[in-house]
Amino acid sequence: MQLMVKKSTIEKNIQNIFIIFMLIMSVLVTFYDGSLNMIFYYTILGICCYFFMFKNHCTIKKKIYPILLYGMLTIGSTFFNGFIGSDYALVQMLWRTLRIFCTILVGYYYSEYSDEKSRKKMYYIIYILILISVAYGFYQNIAGIGWGYNSRMDSFFGHPITYGSILIFGFWMTLYLFKSVLVRGVFNIYIIMGLLSTRSRSAWIALALMVVLFLIKSSSDKLDKKKIFFLIFCIAAGIVFTFTPQFETIYEFIFSRFSGTMESASATQRLGSYAYIFMRLIGGNPIHIFFGYGEGAANSVMEMTTITLASFATTDCQYLTILYNYGLLGLLMIILFAIKIVKNYFKTACDPEQEMLILSILGGGYVTAIFYDIYGWLSISTLLMLFIGIYYGKEK
Repeated sequence: MQLMVKKSTIEKNIQNIFIIFMLIMSVLVTFYDGSLNMIFYYTILGICCYFFMFKNHCTIKKKIYPILLYGMLTIGSTFFNGFIGSDYALVQMLWRTLRIFCTILVGYYYSEYSDEKSRKKMYYIIYILILISVAYGFYQNIAGIGWGYNSRMDSFFGHPITYGSILIFGFWMTLYLFKSVLVRGVFNIYIIMGLLSTRSRSAWIALALMVVLFLIKSSSDKLDKKKIFFLIFCIAAGIVFTFTPQFETIYEFIFSRFSGTMESASATQRLGSYAYIFMRLIGGNPIHIFFGYGEGAANSVMEMTTITLASFATTDCQYLTILYNYGLLGLLMIILFAIKIVKNYFKTACDPEQEMLILSILGGGYVTAIFYDIYGWLSISTLLMLFIGIYYGKEK
């Protein structure tokens, strides 16, 4: 009996090691981009798929059907357009579509065959790595070595918006992992300072919206002592902070980022991308409106035009990219999933892990995806798809 328990514990630890290693690799590829590293990443992903899906003798259950349907649509669209167009789409399918699909499945079966205690260990390790990334971001700030964004820190993640999305995950993990109001406050202030250093308006907006969602949910539920103390602590700390000189500095710092937003090059680029993509869809074959042009098509199209930035290879909006690549059906599946988890968040009593997953997915994924192509960044897309899979596995 003891041997079986020990074996079970070892297998759970191995599962966590695989997950963490996959996430670390997704970040390292940002620094050491190359075919050899990508082969290494896919090898790790393949091992994870084998370990979680085949080793656990997985079965296809009803709640995994949406994942399978989305995978079939994206892979089918990419194959079809690849055969009638160019091989580029087929290569892109291997690079993005399969890894996204497989990462969700890994998260799903990891959640199905693990307990919360084991997953919590995994969350702690991810959280510690996020805290380390914030420290490195501060070092970048002092040394002035941001990756081409010296006034905007990106830490290990290659871009400030990606870094901001990761920190939103960290913010909600704090509330899940720690019970002490003081500990939560200290760590989240630390994370918010890192978030401010990104100067990422999209991440700031996303976190603010999720805090509002959290407060609405808390007020509709019966407030327990922990939530009451946490709210009182936040309100009191906020009031005290408004009377400090640092508040004025941060106030000016934040609002300077929103001043003249609609006249900025990034706003012109994004609005121009919407107009350009919609015009191409409307003027094309009606079949593509529903099924899209396949993975990589939006990137190819954007490289052929100049709105404000020459050779800009993304639409700067994941939803717009999904619409062009996978059509209205692909976009509808993504939106329906968001509506579903928001409804579940308010209609059912979520346990702390579910609440953390929902707020992280919505804030760090769905909201920030309005402002950039999440699928194109391996680190955030791997973490996001893993959390989506875990959420599906936990869903009752």
